[in-house]
Parts: sequence; C-alpha cells; structure tokens
Amino acid sequence: ATGGRAIPSHAPPRRTSPASTQPRDAPSMMILASLALLSLVSPARAEVPALITGTWRMTGMPRDNGEYLYDEFTQNANGDYTGKGWGTWDVPVSGTNNYTSSGVTSDVVCETDATTGAVSLRYQYSMILDHDLGANPRPSWNTPSGQKQVICGYNTYDTTTDIMTLTTYNHEDTTIALSVDPGACPATSNTAATTSGWWTSTATVYTYECVANCADWACDSTDSTNPLVVEDAESAGVGKPGVGAFRSLVATLVITLALWYRQ
Repeated sequence: ATGGRAIPSHAPPRRTSPASTQPRDAPSMMILASLALLSLVSPARAEVPALITGTWRMTGMPRDNGEYLYDEFTQNANGDYTGKGWGTWDVPVSGTNNYTSSGVTSDVVCETDATTGAVSLRYQYSMILDHDLGANPRPSWNTPSGQKQVICGYNTYDTTTDIMTLTTYNHEDTTIALSVDPGACPATSNTAATTSGWWTSTATVYTYECVANCADWACDSTDSTNPLVVEDAESAGVGKPGVGAFRSLVATLVITLALWYRQ
C-alpha cells in the first residue's frame, strides 16, 4: 500500500530587596553553559517557500490499477504537513482503506532557470502513515512507532494547466529511525536517478493541483542562495504544542537569572 503525499513566557519577578553593597559574583559557569546549551538545542524553525504551501490534491486518479483513489496534503509554512487519502488495496467486500499522513519538509531549495524562467523546487520530506482508520483498518500498514519514511522530492509546475509534477525517490530502507538524518538529497532529479546513495534510483511521479490557500509559483528572493532547513518531526516537536512554549520559558528563566546575577 502507498499514500500520503505519495509517496507543526513569563520571567520570574524581579528581586525587590535593597541591593547589597557587596559586589556580586560573576555569573556562574553553570548559567553560561545553560545558555550555550539552549542555543544549540532550540534552533528556530525555518519557513518553507510560499509556493509549496497550501492544500494540494493528486490528479489522474484512480491509479495503481484503479486501486489508488484519492490523496491530498496540506503544507504549512513552518515546514510540517498533514495529508489523507484512500484506496481499495485490500478490501474484500466494500469500502476503502483510509490513511492519514504527516511529516516535515526540509532542506528546501527553490531555483529559477535563468534562460527559461522555469521554477523548480527540491527538498527532502519525512512521512508517517496511519492506516488504522475507517471501516477497513490495516494497522500492519502503519509506519512503525519511532520510525519514518524519507523521500527526496523534485517539483515542477505547468503554468498553463496549473499542475504541479512531483518526482520522488524513496530511501532504500522502507523506514528509518526518527532520529536518523540520512544526509542531503541529490541536487537534481537526474542526479538521483543516475547516482547511488541512500536513495533509490527509481523515480515515482505524481501530479497535483492546488485546491486551497496556495501562492504564486515563484521563488522567494533568498530561496536559491539560502537553503531552508527544518528540524525533523521528533526534534522539532511537530504535533507537540507544549515543546516550543517550554523551551521559551526555560530560556527566559535562565537569561533573567543571569542578568540578575550581573547586577
């Protein structure tokens, strides 16, 4: 089975007692070390280029011998995305096999051809699939806990038909651990098809159309020279709203305490 883009403070009160006439000690090494650690483990989330954001629906359905019926995904500006779809891959009586997908789009580079003006996009994305849904759940098809799929994506766009073509190359392993970074995708789809690496050399091609909240198909001013990097789903806390707030609170407390000691 396949699917899902086929393959997301308050400082403590200031001390109000009279200031001591004795000089205060310099900030401890523990505080400085804490600040340095926070700067490493709490990088800012980068935004993906606007042209890929919005909700996209796969065209040319059904496919895969009539078994693959529907797929769509919504790409958010902060790098994470969600999707859904269904097919009849293993339905003995009636109904469909439904799934949802989620993951993070990272290492995004948008380029404009100097001669033709054609805009292309390359990136890497992770995917976690949940098939344990609907009237015909298939939990054995789910992405295993603690694992992810990793795919290289290369997008082009036909401004006449308003169709986006996505060419993908999967990781040679079906899934890898959430914490593993396999490395960068090849610079072009042709390179991915003709060189060896952690990706497979067999391409799968899908076409999508925008159905909601999409932007013009054009690169941002800095896309080509500054590839955008987004943390993976686990380290970035995608789907965990409290992670960012907790980091902000801890950082604020540590910085405030350091400033208090300097006074």
